[in-house]
Amino acid sequence: MLESNNTLVYSYTPGNRYPPPMIQYEPVRWIAYLMCAVFPLLAMRVLMVAKQTRALWFCTAAVASILMFVSLLLRGAMGKNSDDAFRMYETENALHLCAGYVLVGVLMRFAAEWVSTVSQGTMGLFLTHAGIGYTMTAVVCTCVGIPLMFDASEVQRVSGYKLVSAAVIASIGLGALAAILTLYHVKRGGSLSQRGAGQVSVVGVPALLLVVWMSFALARVSLPMDNVANTSDAMFYCLSVLPAVGAIAVWTGQAEEFLLGPGTDGDIGAVARVRNTGVSSSSDVAAEHDMQGVTRVPTPCGSKDRGVVSGARISAVVVGVQHCRRCNCGGTGSAILIAASGLCAKCDYEAMLQQAMHRYV
Repeated sequence: MLESNNTLVYSYTPGNRYPPPMIQYEPVRWIAYLMCAVFPLLAMRVLMVAKQTRALWFCTAAVASILMFVSLLLRGAMGKNSDDAFRMYETENALHLCAGYVLVGVLMRFAAEWVSTVSQGTMGLFLTHAGIGYTMTAVVCTCVGIPLMFDASEVQRVSGYKLVSAAVIASIGLGALAAILTLYHVKRGGSLSQRGAGQVSVVGVPALLLVVWMSFALARVSLPMDNVANTSDAMFYCLSVLPAVGAIAVWTGQAEEFLLGPGTDGDIGAVARVRNTGVSSSSDVAAEHDMQGVTRVPTPCGSKDRGVVSGARISAVVVGVQHCRRCNCGGTGSAILIAASGLCAKCDYEAMLQQAMHRYV
């Protein structure tokens, strides 16, 4: 319980299911200030990665970092002015949850990028739009619900609790959905062959951390005020602040390779250059066509660009349940099977290229 600032303590009545969620302890100020100093650094790193990859949507992770910074700054300062403590605590709660919602929205976009690697359908587009719609709705529900939770009327508090709980539950569900879809497409194998097994962590690790954070947030609004979820300062940092730091750190460490692709292989990186800048070399165009399932052939020997693949399309026949005899991809999405060779479009092109190289050497 607070000793120096008793106005922050809510003397709830046992059995009251919807009390005003006032803090039950005095936050350690130096820890709050220390943790809030981390987030501007993360925001700067996020902006650097977003500029390098030309992925402007990734800047929303910097927005979440700023929200966390302001939230923790208020958490450290609210004990100094008892007159403004209530409003500061309300604002701190709202900003803290909104930062989590924004990060879940970023997670959905990363999952959409992963799914789009192997699926030419609408699942990636669905995940992108679902992430945007969810983030906006959750932020509105929380900004409306938090003030209601601190209202003097119990009827208003019930509405506030339900709005915030619905937003938090949706966060948990979407975080789990992003992880499940990523694992499903990992099992299909196509994304691993193009991105690499190590990049699974770009979606998997943040998904786990954000689900932990949102589960803790749900516990705070669902359990009694004397529960450890509402009385432990250490649990607050371990189950909400540190997961946010971990998720953003993973993205800033691996997002550049994830969005541009391996620097030596070229396929993903070339596609990013074509899509983001509109300027492409012959090899970039070839990589873009390869990602779209377009089979290419070597140019004739008399061509000026000898040995460079062109964008000529070869008609492909889809074979019912046959699998590529080289990569066993199954012939779905961009991996259309060529009836004559028994290979998918990508493997068939690689075989043709190898034969052409042997002829020229």
